[in-house]
Amino acid sequence: MTSAIITDAFGVLVESKGNTRKMFYEYVKDKTTKSKEEVMQIYNQYRARSFTEKDYNYEEAIRDTFQGLSIEEYYNDFLTLNQVEQRKIEVKNESVIKMLSGLKQKGVPVYVLTDFDAPTDYVKTIFSRLGLLELITDIVSSKDVGHMKPSPEMFDYMLSKYGLRKEDTAFLGHSYDEVRGAYELGFKTFACFYEHEEGDFSFVPDEQKLSELEELVGKIVKKD
Repeated sequence: MTSAIITDAFGVLVESKGNTRKMFYEYVKDKTTKSKEEVMQIYNQYRARSFTEKDYNYEEAIRDTFQGLSIEEYYNDFLTLNQVEQRKIEVKNESVIKMLSGLKQKGVPVYVLTDFDAPTDYVKTIFSRLGLLELITDIVSSKDVGHMKPSPEMFDYMLSKYGLRKEDTAFLGHSYDEVRGAYELGFKTFACFYEHEEGDFSFVPDEQKLSELEELVGKIVKKD
């Protein structure tokens, strides 16, 4: 029986246009001659550092990305736009509350594992403001671990910190890389909000693909 859930935060429980690859690429695509693959390779390189290095922040990552693309003159404008969007963090939709409340009533702990460029305590203030903190068991930010999903180190940290068994723990996500990574590490995986994600999710059984998050409540308490 599945006794615990590890879930992503942004894109599953909460939503923000700020700090997203999509927003970044839409802004720079007409300002550089580099291909999308080249642009995102540079972006991902520096953003990964901001998620995992304690002394390297988001603004430095974006600055270095614009320098790497040789379009430094647009840095300040993008940063201003993005800071506005970053403040608009909202609960993804009403199914989030239904799922978290249902799992809490069933006694199934939910651990949030997020790639975020701020420490865990800051993420907790966001969840508290949105009324989600009381519905989850705990939150861990990659900034405090030094690794990102779906690295084995990130998941091993969660298993060790909370005394979880991999065979009894499921992962809920929307990103192909993260869901696939958790699956390959041996976790039972559930996918949601994945329709517009790049990647083939056929490895996820149909009964583990969620149309609405609250569907998870009924599925997670059944014996595997």
